[in-house]
Amino acid sequence: MKLHFDDFIYGSIDGAVTTFAIVAGVIGASLPSGIILILGFANLFADGFSMAAANYQAS
Repeated sequence: MKLHFDDFIYGSIDGAVTTFAIVAGVIGASLPSGIILILGFANLFADGFSMAAANYQAS
């Protein structure tokens, strides 16, 4: 359990920060709320895939 807990914490913090940055930038551009949601979820998916690929390559 300890082995995966560190990855979970790191991934959560990284995902929260990058998703906040994307959504804040899109809100600043005054785009419609539908676009904000789409970009937020797309960023979550892409960030999760990126973290999984990096973790796979590192192990």
